Amino acid sequence: PPRVPAVPAAAGGDLSPLTLLLTLAYFVPLLGAARRDLCYRGALWAAAATCLLSLSRSWPLSMATLKDARLWKCDDMQRLPLLLLLSLFPPLPFILVPPAAYALHHSLSRAHARSLLTKLPAAVRERAIWVLGEEGTHTTLAFAAISDLMVGLTAPFLAVSHGLRIVPPLLLHLKYVAKSHATSWYMQTAVETVRLKLDSLFHHRRCPAPVSAAYVRCAGLAASAARLLAA
Repeated sequence: PPRVPAVPAAAGGDLSPLTLLLTLAYFVPLLGAARRDLCYRGALWAAAATCLLSLSRSWPLSMATLKDARLWKCDDMQRLPLLLLLSLFPPLPFILVPPAAYALHHSLSRAHARSLLTKLPAAVRERAIWVLGEEGTHTTLAFAAISDLMVGLTAPFLAVSHGLRIVPPLLLHLKYVAKSHATSWYMQTAVETVRLKLDSLFHHRRCPAPVSAAYVRCAGLAASAARLLAA
């Protein structure tokens, strides 16, 4: 892994507490069940605004910037349209996990910079400082990557449960995961971890041969689809 990993949208972290609050209000319906969908969309909008703010602070507004391939390949630019599109469709709860993980890291970082962590109980303060350290940052990025991957792996089941209307954002998310796999050590590690687990399951000596063969076929199709989406 990179020695000092960068958490996406760090430059726009001022809005991170809002993302966290709305995510919490969705999973724990503090504002009532009737407002859960609004909290879900609000969390996505806040996360999108964080990406946009980060981009505006990290890249100068110029034609040269728009022509820079690095802009279009950075995580903030890749995730921004995905977040906006997802807000137009039925909730996919797990999709909030990566933005919330980033938002927690950004919020703690800003609280630490303002010496606010010193007011927390010792045990909570130590855990918060650990999150901001190298190991904690690696863990945050790895957790976000595996969460993104799990949404991708469950895409067929989500399409069946939600219907064809959910297919456009799922395809965009799969494209995001495929592109992330090409550049992110964390996504590569998440994919390899899942692949090894599935290999050990479907290549087990007690696994029926037709099931193993079907798994190999599906894995090949998935790899081909990932290469197509990443292109």
